[in-house]
Amino acid sequence: MLQDFLLDKLHDIADDGVAIGFGFGQNGQPGEHFCTYSQAWQDHYWSNGLIYKDPVIAFGATNLGVLRWSDAEDSGPDNAVFQARDFGMKDGLVISVQVDGERAIAGLATASRPSDADISEARAIVAALQAIKAGEPKISLTPRQKDILRLIADGASAASAAHELKIDESTVNFHKREALKKNLSHAKNIRQLVSQAVRTGAI
Repeated sequence: MLQDFLLDKLHDIADDGVAIGFGFGQNGQPGEHFCTYSQAWQDHYWSNGLIYKDPVIAFGATNLGVLRWSDAEDSGPDNAVFQARDFGMKDGLVISVQVDGERAIAGLATASRPSDADISEARAIVAALQAIKAGEPKISLTPRQKDILRLIADGASAASAAHELKIDESTVNFHKREALKKNLSHAKNIRQLVSQAVRTGAI
């Protein structure tokens, strides 16, 4: 799969992890998020509210382009980039690209200062990943519909999904019909909808 290949290439550059938000909306939140930073760093980052002290996020939200972490203006000790060093993330890049009106913001953690060649390649990869996302159908599902489609994706029948979720089979079938009705532009039957939902990460 092209996406997996591109992510592997990105990890060749960002040996200490990658975080990418795809399809940022009006609320400033990404439609999809992918992160391979260490769990220890993620826990520290979120428990200390470092999103509000992160020049990577600040740059990506207000600019298109690339910035090395080491070139970020605010490098004080309460800054996310500064604190990342204690978790082995010595340097990195923030890359902000826009494809077909949708923005991707990527943080790439590296053990040393990224080269110009690394920057050029990483920027092209992030743009390609956002292009893939922009071209994918936007599957819309309620939480209950997601539960049911996940079970169907695992091979469950309507009856066994109903048993698993402790609801009536007729309720399962209702949710299947409603999910398909809402996503008819992406799938003509429930099998296609399940396949699209799995492929795009909707379930």
